[in-house]
Amino acid sequence: MFEQGAQQFIMLEKLKFVKGAVATRDFIPALTHFLIRDGRVTGCNGAMSLSSPIDMDVDVAPNAKQFIKAIDACSETISMIINKKGRLIVSSGAFKTFIDCIDSNTIPEFTVSGEVTELTRPILPALKTLEPFVSQDTNRPWSCAVLFKEGAAYSTNNITVLQYWLGYSFPKTMTVPYIAIKELLRIGLEPVSFQMDAKQITFHYEDGKRLTTILQLQEWPDINKLLSRQNDAIQIDPNLFKSLEEIKPFLEFNRRVYFNEGNVSTTPDDETGTIITTPASPGKGCYNLDQLLLINKVANRFDFRSYPDPCYFYGDKLRGMIVGIML
Repeated sequence: MFEQGAQQFIMLEKLKFVKGAVATRDFIPALTHFLIRDGRVTGCNGAMSLSSPIDMDVDVAPNAKQFIKAIDACSETISMIINKKGRLIVSSGAFKTFIDCIDSNTIPEFTVSGEVTELTRPILPALKTLEPFVSQDTNRPWSCAVLFKEGAAYSTNNITVLQYWLGYSFPKTMTVPYIAIKELLRIGLEPVSFQMDAKQITFHYEDGKRLTTILQLQEWPDINKLLSRQNDAIQIDPNLFKSLEEIKPFLEFNRRVYFNEGNVSTTPDDETGTIITTPASPGKGCYNLDQLLLINKVANRFDFRSYPDPCYFYGDKLRGMIVGIML
């Protein structure tokens, strides 16, 4: 018998883990319900599933939102049974509620397959750095993901490209979609191993939880070759980025900032827009300001003098490039 409240806490923790894979605005019932079967609770949105061991010996598919609210409302030992109408009855002390359920066989399940590979080094620091630079452009689905290849991980938003050195050679090449990257970061725990086949990958955690996602199958261009071009990246006066922060409220809708000798500005001429005088300006150039400010969070050396060619930059365990705007 669990102590009062302990059963509720343990179950809520497991449900909150899997709810990240449950669709919230989808009218397809199979994507808005949990699957509880064989001692596991699973949430699936069609592209990714999250699964956790759970102390329930039932085969049922309760409405995810209703079920979480019900467990959250329990304050004593929890009892669950399925009534004749197929609803899951959740009881705790004086509390009782009826949870809508659907046929559990309609819930999509991912079959976990592939050889188990241990992860002996962390991957979350790389994902945290790369995630802001993952593309949302569905016309280039390969870029809406993080590529793991050999000793590095890569991301691009089609303006900026990043390579993060992992410090070890990754055993297999894989491209993990953005939806799973966000979920791995939300969970905030380092997976201990993974399994993958030709179409999907499963990350395993120490306590039996797991995340399974389809892989992005489109092939990436040779980013490593692109980043290996010779450049003259140097440390930049931090006053440059201070000036960029100051000019940010005055940007036009195109989010462009212009570098000139002795100043930065919001327009290409010196008679319109906003100008901030700064000797830190690296010379001629035009960039998306939001991208520059993102890069400043991870990089400390830049080659702005290469404009109009791509600007290369470096930081702790990473290198990358940003494409300027041609004038």
